[in-house]
Amino acid sequence: MKGKRICIVEDVVTTGGQVILSAKDLREAGAIVTDVVIVIERDIEGRKRLEAEGLTLYSLFKMEELVEAAQDTSDLNLIKGKA
Repeated sequence: MKGKRICIVEDVVTTGGQVILSAKDLREAGAIVTDVVIVIERDIEGRKRLEAEGLTLYSLFKMEELVEAAQDTSDLNLIKGKA
Protein backbone atom coordinates (compact mmCIF):
# COMPACT_ATOMS: atom_id res chain seq x y z
CA MET A 1 0.00 0.00 0.00
CA LYS A 2 3.00 2.26 0.49
CA GLY A 3 2.99 5.11 -2.02
CA LYS A 4 -0.33 4.11 -3.62
CA ARG A 5 -3.02 6.72 -4.15
CA ILE A 6 -6.25 5.62 -2.50
CA CYS A 7 -9.71 7.15 -2.88
CA ILE A 8 -12.12 6.34 -0.07
CA VAL A 9 -15.67 5.51 -1.19
CA GLU A 10 -18.48 5.73 1.37
CA ASP A 11 -22.25 5.63 1.17
CA VAL A 12 -23.18 8.36 3.67
CA VAL A 13 -21.18 10.96 5.59
CA THR A 14 -22.65 12.84 8.53
CA THR A 15 -19.77 13.72 10.86
CA GLY A 16 -16.99 12.21 8.77
CA GLY A 17 -15.65 10.27 11.75
CA GLN A 18 -15.36 6.86 10.09
CA VAL A 19 -13.78 8.30 6.96
CA ILE A 20 -11.23 10.18 9.07
CA LEU A 21 -10.33 6.96 10.92
CA SER A 22 -10.00 5.05 7.66
CA ALA A 23 -7.85 7.77 6.10
CA LYS A 24 -5.60 7.77 9.16
CA ASP A 25 -5.14 3.98 9.03
CA LEU A 26 -4.42 4.06 5.30
CA ARG A 27 -1.95 6.91 5.67
CA GLU A 28 -0.18 5.08 8.50
CA ALA A 29 0.19 2.15 6.10
CA GLY A 30 1.89 4.50 3.63
CA ALA A 31 -1.02 5.24 1.29
CA ILE A 32 -1.61 8.66 -0.19
CA VAL A 33 -5.21 9.57 0.67
CA THR A 34 -6.60 12.90 -0.51
CA ASP A 35 -10.02 12.19 -2.01
CA VAL A 36 -13.32 10.85 -0.69
CA VAL A 37 -16.33 10.01 -2.85
CA ILE A 38 -19.70 9.60 -1.14
CA VAL A 39 -23.26 9.06 -2.25
CA ILE A 40 -25.06 11.24 0.34
CA GLU A 41 -23.62 14.18 2.28
CA ARG A 42 -25.90 14.54 5.28
CA ASP A 43 -24.27 17.50 7.05
CA ILE A 44 -21.84 20.27 6.08
CA GLU A 45 -19.94 19.68 9.33
CA GLY A 46 -18.73 16.34 7.99
CA ARG A 47 -17.30 18.08 4.93
CA LYS A 48 -15.56 20.66 7.12
CA ARG A 49 -14.01 17.95 9.32
CA LEU A 50 -12.75 16.04 6.28
CA GLU A 51 -11.27 19.17 4.74
CA ALA A 52 -9.51 19.92 8.04
CA GLU A 53 -7.85 16.48 7.67
CA GLY A 54 -6.65 17.32 4.15
CA LEU A 55 -9.37 15.33 2.41
CA THR A 56 -11.39 16.57 -0.56
CA LEU A 57 -15.00 15.41 -0.51
CA TYR A 58 -16.99 14.69 -3.66
CA SER A 59 -20.67 13.93 -3.06
CA LEU A 60 -23.28 12.73 -5.51
CA PHE A 61 -26.13 14.19 -3.45
CA LYS A 62 -26.57 16.50 -0.50
CA MET A 63 -29.33 15.58 1.94
CA GLU A 64 -31.19 18.84 1.33
CA GLU A 65 -31.30 18.05 -2.41
CA LEU A 66 -32.91 14.69 -1.70
CA VAL A 67 -35.40 16.22 0.72
CA GLU A 68 -36.27 18.89 -1.84
CA ALA A 69 -36.71 16.28 -4.58
CA ALA A 70 -38.96 14.23 -2.29
CA GLN A 71 -41.00 17.33 -1.50
CA ASP A 72 -41.30 18.18 -5.19
CA THR A 73 -42.53 14.64 -5.89
CA SER A 74 -45.00 14.87 -3.03
CA ASP A 75 -46.27 18.23 -4.32
CA LEU A 76 -46.61 16.78 -7.82
CA ASN A 77 -48.55 13.80 -6.48
CA LEU A 78 -50.90 16.17 -4.62
CA ILE A 79 -51.50 18.13 -7.82
CA LYS A 80 -52.23 14.87 -9.69
CA GLY A 81 -54.53 13.73 -6.89
CA LYS A 82 -52.31 10.88 -5.77
CA ALA A 83 -51.92 11.90 -2.14
